[in-house]
Amino acid sequence: MHPLFLHFPIVFVLVVAVIALFSNASFRQNSWYADFIDFFLLAAAFTSSITAIMGLFLSLTGDYDPESIFWHKWAGTFIPFMLFILYYFRNTFFKTKIASVCSGVLITIFIVIAGHYGSVITHGENFVFAPVAPEKEQKPPAFEDALVYADLVHPILEVKCMSCHNGKKAKGQLIMETKELLIKGGKNGKLWDSTKNSLGLLMERINLPVEAKKHMPPSGKTQLTDQEIAVLHGWISRGSDFDKKVSELSRSDTLYMIAKKIFASNPEEIYDLPMPDKKQLERLSNNNRLIIPLALGSPALRVVFFNATLFKNSFIEELQPLRENIVDMSLENMPMTDDGLKFLKQFRNLRRLNLNSTGLTGQSLAALSSLPSLKSLSLSGTAVQKAHFVAVSTFPKLKYVYLGNTKVTPGDAKELEEKNKGIVFLVGNSGDTTILKLTPPILDNEQDVITTGPLEVKMKHYINGAVIKYTLDGKDPDSVLSPEYKGTLFVSTNTQIKARAFRKGWISSDVAKHYYFKRTYSPDSVSLVNPPIESYKANGARSLIDKEKSDLNFVSGRWVGFLNKDMDCNLYFSKPVVVSNVTLSYLYDFSVNIFPPEKIQVWGGPDQHHLKLLATMNSDQPKKMEFKAILPAECNFNPTEVGLIRIIARPLHMLPDWHQDKKTKAALLIDEIFVN
Repeated sequence: MHPLFLHFPIVFVLVVAVIALFSNASFRQNSWYADFIDFFLLAAAFTSSITAIMGLFLSLTGDYDPESIFWHKWAGTFIPFMLFILYYFRNTFFKTKIASVCSGVLITIFIVIAGHYGSVITHGENFVFAPVAPEKEQKPPAFEDALVYADLVHPILEVKCMSCHNGKKAKGQLIMETKELLIKGGKNGKLWDSTKNSLGLLMERINLPVEAKKHMPPSGKTQLTDQEIAVLHGWISRGSDFDKKVSELSRSDTLYMIAKKIFASNPEEIYDLPMPDKKQLERLSNNNRLIIPLALGSPALRVVFFNATLFKNSFIEELQPLRENIVDMSLENMPMTDDGLKFLKQFRNLRRLNLNSTGLTGQSLAALSSLPSLKSLSLSGTAVQKAHFVAVSTFPKLKYVYLGNTKVTPGDAKELEEKNKGIVFLVGNSGDTTILKLTPPILDNEQDVITTGPLEVKMKHYINGAVIKYTLDGKDPDSVLSPEYKGTLFVSTNTQIKARAFRKGWISSDVAKHYYFKRTYSPDSVSLVNPPIESYKANGARSLIDKEKSDLNFVSGRWVGFLNKDMDCNLYFSKPVVVSNVTLSYLYDFSVNIFPPEKIQVWGGPDQHHLKLLATMNSDQPKKMEFKAILPAECNFNPTEVGLIRIIARPLHMLPDWHQDKKTKAALLIDEIFVN
């Protein structure tokens, strides 16, 4: 009843305040005006009395902190008393201007006081004065510094839960403001229990139907989004750790992927750098390395190296013209040696350096101390040892060193952290009682298109003794029935390989997937009916048959993208060919709304005037978040002689309900079309 009667009396009271401020004695000479003032005074006094009485009853429920409610309660109670007094002495008060103005000011002051302290109880500090005295927004943390609870979980609880569960208003005797009180729970018990399938009270209440009485947040309040529910579920199911960093999670972890999306768009710093030379940027970008801005219009650049078989240390030196702009560099899986470290000295603005699974021994690691801006150094899968970090304290700004799958033990890491304050050494989970999980096998082919003959598949794993099992039929590999990779494997048709690593005493790895595409015919020319998206044009229609596959990077410059219009493509053959298969290579990346095509039609015939429908395919859309991947859309049909093939691929018109951006359109990105 208190909130029901709360707002309308405020209208009456404020009208009375305005009347008092601007009234004068002559106005009361008019009988209808005097009746008007008397009506509002009496209405304000009676309605505010009801509000105050209901508020007093509400304060006795025990859900409110007595100290917090004190000023709200007595300011609200004083208002009707003051209004009754003003009504009783109305003829006296309204005769003199000073008395009238003073009463109007006094009423306004008490309304503001009561409103302010009431809003503090229900909405948090500074609610009333926020428009004129906004709180300073805190800068989101860098991804490397983000904590699962503090930066993912707590903001959800603060916005969606704490207005009813705080020190001033503790519904159900539950307060969520501190870790200790959150763990304690309320009168119905503790909030979570990871041994239960439901994960306990908090998730049970959240997952009730919205119309249910015990659903949280209550009906009428802003509800949790699917992503927010996934964060709370993920945090509780992983042990509700209050101190765990996001960067310590597995890269396939749902929380990791959500955090990557949230914090990726928040740059760690503003780069005060000159804009890179566009000609140099174009000249130095090639099939061996990708050079891209960290963000649209940013002068800061990221470099990723590819093609391990062609790599030379001198490739790093070639980047000298862009040395001022490169802040992030990945040499992962490149056969870089210790000699190559000397070429990195020139990149004085380098913040992040990824040397995972390179040929480094660690002997020349001190050479990197000349990088004044280096904050993050990844050395996982290399031969580095504890002794190689003697000079690490001389690195000016180093904060994180990643050492998974190296000879550095957790004990070594702890000792290094004690000697080098401010630097975190991350080696992953290990210990006598911990069973480690293997990383997925690496499919090491530089080429994944089958042309003239069978293609040899190369796989490897960095853990000694790990056995790789694989399948070619779409099923996940198991440790018993699936064949073992022993160094020789050839594929000659469109083939998806699934591989998994096993080792005694370890948890088997996740499944690594890779698709090998077969190309029998190369069209002589190609055209697009609808132009692609401006930012995903690649080299136009020609990119779809140029025999150059892209990687998982959606801004690699090799993807041709469509959003509001179908991909409508014509493939021309100077001599008729007999075809029975058309395969599109597309990208799936749910984090940036890139999805499989919704529908594909393949038409064929001798020319554009004599086409017939050869195949129609409706793609299976993902039912949940999955790893990003390059996937095939295969259309098979009866062998047909054609001189022209027309392919129409429709982008997904509406993202699925499980997606954060549900009901919006998805983009379709294609890098190659294969005809067989």
